[in-house]
Amino acid sequence: MERVVEVESGINFLVLGHCSPDPLHCCGRTTLQHASFSGVQHKSDLPINTKSSVAVFPDQDWSPTLNPSIAQLGFILALSSNAILSQSALAQRSGTTPATNPVYLADAPVAVETIERAMSLAAQGSYTEASRVLSELIITQGDRLTPIEYGSEIWIPVRVRIGAVIAADAQLLDAYRRTNTPKAQRLLDDHQFTEASRMYWLTEPGLVGSLNQAQVLIESASFWSGLRVLDRLTQHPDASKHADRARKLTALAYRAQPNDRARLLLEQWSRINGQKLDAPDPFNQPSATPEETTSLRWKPIDPTAPELRIDGIVPRPIATTKLTPPPASEELIGIDDQPQAARGGAVTQPKPWTMPVVRGDWLITNDGITISCFDRFTLRPHWRVPTITLDTEEQDRTSEGIRSRIARTVEDMSSASIVDDVVYAAAGLARTGGRTGDDRLLALDLETGAILNQTRLEVLDPSLSESTIRGSIIIDGDTLIVAARKNLRRQRIVALSIIGIDRHTFEHLWTREIGSAGSLPFQQIGQISHSGVLDEGVVYWTDMMGLMCAVETATGDILWAKSSPTSDIYARYERDAWTASTPIVRDGSVYILGVDGQSIERIDQYTGETLSKVRSMTTGQGLYLVETPESIACINRTSIAVHDFDQFGVTKPRLMTPTGDGRAAIQGRVVSSGSKLIVPTESGLAVLDTSRAGGRESITLESQGIVVALDGQFLIADENTVSSYLSWDIAQGILNNRIEEFGDVHAAITLADLAYRSDHHDQIVPAIDRAISMFRPSRIAGEPLPNSQKLTEARDRLFSVIIDMVGLPESLINTQTASLPAPTRTELLKRTGTIARTVEQSLAYQMTAGAWHRASGEIPQAIRIYHGVLNDRALASEMWHGSGVAIRAELEATHQINQIVASHGRIVCAQFDELAAADLGALGPNEDAETYEQLARIYPWALTTPSVWAMAADRWFDSQNAPAAVRAASSGLDAINRLQVHGVQTDQPTIDSTASVLINGLLDSQRPGEASRQATRLMSDYPGLTILVNNQPIDAAMLSVGLSSGQPAPRLGSKIIASDTPILLTGSPVKSPIRTEFDTMIFFAPQLAQARMVQFTDGQPEVIWTRRSPDVEPPLAVVHNEFQTVLIWAPPNGDPESGSVESIGTTTGKTLWRIEGLSKRLIEHSIREPDELARIDGQFISPTEGVVQPDQMLSVCDGSVLVLVDRIGRAMGIDILTGHVLWKDDLPINRVHDLDLASGVLGITGMWVMDQNDPNGEVAARSPRIASIDARTGQTIHLLDSQTSTPRWVRVAPSGSLIVGTSQRVLSVSTRTGTLDWVVRNQSLFNTNAGWIIDGTLVVLDEFINLWPIGLTDGRTPLTALDTANRIMERGWVDVRSHQGNISVTASGGMGVFNHDGTTIGLDSEQVSWTYSDRAWGSDRVVLVGRVSNSDQDFMRIPIKVFDQHSAQMSDSIDLTLPNAIQRQPTVAQAANGVVVVGFGEVSILLQTDK
Repeated sequence: MERVVEVESGINFLVLGHCSPDPLHCCGRTTLQHASFSGVQHKSDLPINTKSSVAVFPDQDWSPTLNPSIAQLGFILALSSNAILSQSALAQRSGTTPATNPVYLADAPVAVETIERAMSLAAQGSYTEASRVLSELIITQGDRLTPIEYGSEIWIPVRVRIGAVIAADAQLLDAYRRTNTPKAQRLLDDHQFTEASRMYWLTEPGLVGSLNQAQVLIESASFWSGLRVLDRLTQHPDASKHADRARKLTALAYRAQPNDRARLLLEQWSRINGQKLDAPDPFNQPSATPEETTSLRWKPIDPTAPELRIDGIVPRPIATTKLTPPPASEELIGIDDQPQAARGGAVTQPKPWTMPVVRGDWLITNDGITISCFDRFTLRPHWRVPTITLDTEEQDRTSEGIRSRIARTVEDMSSASIVDDVVYAAAGLARTGGRTGDDRLLALDLETGAILNQTRLEVLDPSLSESTIRGSIIIDGDTLIVAARKNLRRQRIVALSIIGIDRHTFEHLWTREIGSAGSLPFQQIGQISHSGVLDEGVVYWTDMMGLMCAVETATGDILWAKSSPTSDIYARYERDAWTASTPIVRDGSVYILGVDGQSIERIDQYTGETLSKVRSMTTGQGLYLVETPESIACINRTSIAVHDFDQFGVTKPRLMTPTGDGRAAIQGRVVSSGSKLIVPTESGLAVLDTSRAGGRESITLESQGIVVALDGQFLIADENTVSSYLSWDIAQGILNNRIEEFGDVHAAITLADLAYRSDHHDQIVPAIDRAISMFRPSRIAGEPLPNSQKLTEARDRLFSVIIDMVGLPESLINTQTASLPAPTRTELLKRTGTIARTVEQSLAYQMTAGAWHRASGEIPQAIRIYHGVLNDRALASEMWHGSGVAIRAELEATHQINQIVASHGRIVCAQFDELAAADLGALGPNEDAETYEQLARIYPWALTTPSVWAMAADRWFDSQNAPAAVRAASSGLDAINRLQVHGVQTDQPTIDSTASVLINGLLDSQRPGEASRQATRLMSDYPGLTILVNNQPIDAAMLSVGLSSGQPAPRLGSKIIASDTPILLTGSPVKSPIRTEFDTMIFFAPQLAQARMVQFTDGQPEVIWTRRSPDVEPPLAVVHNEFQTVLIWAPPNGDPESGSVESIGTTTGKTLWRIEGLSKRLIEHSIREPDELARIDGQFISPTEGVVQPDQMLSVCDGSVLVLVDRIGRAMGIDILTGHVLWKDDLPINRVHDLDLASGVLGITGMWVMDQNDPNGEVAARSPRIASIDARTGQTIHLLDSQTSTPRWVRVAPSGSLIVGTSQRVLSVSTRTGTLDWVVRNQSLFNTNAGWIIDGTLVVLDEFINLWPIGLTDGRTPLTALDTANRIMERGWVDVRSHQGNISVTASGGMGVFNHDGTTIGLDSEQVSWTYSDRAWGSDRVVLVGRVSNSDQDFMRIPIKVFDQHSAQMSDSIDLTLPNAIQRQPTVAQAANGVVVVGFGEVSILLQTDK
């Protein structure tokens, strides 16, 4: 993650460092290059409307070295901990080569030895003592595991093993029964029959207790568990005494659960009871309740189920919704629903982790952050339950970029299970070996989403502390079964337990420890979670630790368990969460994919015995198994191996691939439908028929991910969203039925949308009309509408669907669906106008209708619509969402009118001249500037518009609001120019007045350079122009004297003058963002603790003044012009008494003014303290800069005002000319992320954090904020605090608008209205790192180090980033400047020049093998200074390149050869007229250029 460190007086340095708020995303380095000096950072704007921002990445990796003795000690400790093994653990691996990670079942370490001792006692005739020893072992260790016999791979509970040992010896059995029958009887008399059965099973009271247990199990519908108890009792010594009861219980279970196994058991008990088999008739079976459908099954498939009908699925989704939506926001409502451009930069395969579940018509999703219930056809949210409180400061988990990063670290899927209209789900995300965000087990009402019950594992069973739920939640009757993984990193142990929970009360029923594994230290956990399958009341579970087990759900009895060697579980597996493997159960066998994915093992379902073992894939390794009626499919990343059940182990598997060539990757979990496999691919789905060779077909869909296949429908979940795809032939019948039977308006809307997407255009309008007819307070989906809320939701949805169908003319080029017939579109637009309910909807209707009128050549109608928008203040101020950009309607309507005028002439707007004149005449004599501005905006092409802007500008200037006057005058001159292009001349007094206000406003804003350039341009454009400054006319001859030369940068020649004796200078240059004086340069010599001003006369240096530094850190140069140089000296070691800011005469060295004790002056007025967490930690996280301290001071300057702000928002403004403190105040942000100052406006972004008044001091509220502040008064102009994504950086445009980059968008905030001008929701522009304002373009650096040009006025963004051809390096810097109407880019890899539309003008031809360390800008050239490229024993060589800014062509190249004794890399380069200085810290080299 990058961070911005402001060091060179406003130059942004992006540095990679130990900065991520999420330790999973932190690289572990603490690299910091060009750090801020003594806690002071400076940010400022250049005087030529160019933000000098440099993004710098460290060019060296740094990693801490481990003390060898510590490393050795850690290794020894690891060996010691792994050496402490029980005898039985050693027995598990005897005779085998030790695995990297040995696996240990939850054994009883003394069991083997105790059983051997008891058998020895029995052999000696000590049967009573032997039975006592064995009985005690049953009581204390009965549920622990032991091998079924010595050396066996199958392990069973100790009590079962001992029972077999005792039963095999008649005398031992007699002694055991004689000793333990009284004890068992007492338990039975106390109604503790379960304990009697488990502890003393071989006694007669133990048998009676077992019969009681079987009866309870059968009567509670745990038929399979009851039958297993009865089956085991057939071997009991007293079986015949109680055969009649046992037979009756078996008959009861058979009637409830008729099957062959129950029938055979009934026959056996009848025979024991001396009866013939008389099988009773089964009970009438209850009607089947709908079962859930999901991609990850935890029940065997029904081999007789019919195949799904999936023909005719429409390629475009009928609906798409976010798994976790961003928090609601009034300011940004609807923006997150806009189409998003394709993500630029690095492209990665999606890694979804959400397993959707369908029950009836409801779709349940659980992404670990939000559990949601949707209508599965329409994806209309029924309810949502957040399970993680979003922390916007740590980049909320609704951001697609953040979710993509989460996907790479998730270790297990997130899912839900449903039974009896209750949803069971594990909250939180399985990451870092635990569960982040929330670790509760939840039960929610399917209908309402209400939480019915909740618990945590450690609450259920304290031994489960530090354990988290993994795999599917399995439900069997009244029991929930979950697997718990305990990850003890310090002890280097990972353990697996299976837990049974009463699903109604969440009461803990049982915990069974299965096993554990160890690992070597200093390794990261891998994805090791698998899942289980339920069959006949038994859960069969596997885990990548190498554990396999069969656990009875009703009792928790372990029927068998096994272990196998495993690879290093702490390796970072390249496994996706959806590849979790589950066993397959079929015909008495369990099929399990081996831990290494190389083999499939067939195991006896009842005994655990391995029956056969085959290679899983012909090549490579398998990831998981999928069941079909006749076969097992083993899936890996690109292919599928099909093993037939009836030929398992006999014939080789058949290989199938999604595309037939084996090249296409499988991009989601494969599911089955009958004999067919449905395989997610890059283009949609491949359907492979496992029953015949070559059975392959493709279904094109727009999204990929985890699939839920239903009849006539696919639901697909990716990292961020879930989408619904429907078949017209099947879905229309379902939807029509819902319309007719339930009056479901949403079904009617979906039917219309499906008709559009499937090209059944003749069905669209009838379906729309059916929906409109239901817009009355009656019933929607069978529900009464007492408050019409659902009616309003349906109406809003219908409006959106119609608007999407109609679309915009320019969007039809890129759509895959044929455009609507014109008559259909006309009818839909009519209906859109009638159902529009809100201002936003009315605007959408007007703008859409206007676009189609324009596209159809109906220009008068289009013009009337757009002027209507401008004339309606509610509509004009609303946000219009089109083409991926959200823009204020006033701006878009004006843009559309301008486009029409450009094509058809001003005549199309002439009809509004009289109206504009009448409205102007109706205004009173004392109207304010805002009123005139509003009138000018309504009529952008009226004849009166220039004079109206002139009146607005005059009134702003008279009210001493110079920035607003400049903006109004600029708009007026634009209007004059526009009319002049179309042959309309504005009267000279209006031009003179407007130009004069512009120049005076710029001067009052301390922007003399810009005033000079504007005055020169205006004099050229309007030869008869008269500009009054202080009521005195000024002409072109007076400009350079009266104002400023306006020179933007030093003058440099095209060649560097060769010299055998380069000039050495003490110290290195200090750059200033506001520099207009180019014959001098500021230096700092750390060895002397001295700043010095050096003047260059004919290329020769002369020190003209010096200043002693309070520390060895350089100052920040705020301003460097002909009149003054302003330096900020940071307080050494945070001393509040010693920091200072000083204004020094640039050529005289005289102190003009000085302020001491900066920190003290900043905070003396304030009552603000850091929020509690920042105060406790002494730091907080800034999104682009990483860890920052609350008292760190930032500075920005626009040439008129210097503003100092610390990180918690304490601030003061200083007049740069006089040093007068203008104001001191606490800003409305107490965690400052970034700030900027231009055009008299201070822009600031960050968070407002409020402490909760509880003893824990937890943060109760974190609100992202964007504020604009009047730089001269400190008063807040506007505060935007309903914004939801995290603000990262801010720039102030020449218009005064704030341009803000957030975690999810780039937006423009008008300081005039406090509303949004535009919003860009391009995915490539999430989490951007910096922005530069270059004339009328905003250039943004995205997180993938691409540069994007964005229209400053309208937010329009090209489809692709600037083609910098790898000049911008991942660990490097980038700087963007304006040069004669173009965008000039320099970076650590070279240089490029671009048009504002993104077209490449030129790239340097150098393909360097080194990186450039810095750049020195000249007016027409730029000098790039490389790092040391080669050296020998005596000398090092530094490449120096001169490039032309017009074309990026190199004009000169030299190698600066210096003695190796310098032992420095160049750190900084700066130019003055005719010279370039390359700094090495304590010393610099002076290079002269030709003239």
